[in-house]
Amino acid sequence: MGSGFCGTVIGMDLGRRYSWCRAISTETGEVLGNERLRTRREEFLSFLQGLPRPIRVVMEATGNWQYPYECLEGWGRRSSWPTL
Repeated sequence: MGSGFCGTVIGMDLGRRYSWCRAISTETGEVLGNERLRTRREEFLSFLQGLPRPIRVVMEATGNWQYPYECLEGWGRRSSWPTL
């Protein structure tokens, strides 16, 4: 996919009550998961279980990004912020 990252990339479209999460393998381009989840910690972590590691999560830049971000804290993620 051209990013230099080999693993699973998860894109999150965040909503207050529900969020869409799609996981894609950077090696094959295969969609590994595509689900509408309640915006709750246990649902995010359940979605991540069983996906090939390493995992990179990309979140929508929206006003409610902080809660899902905090849900993933301690899960082994590394934060990085885009440079404008």
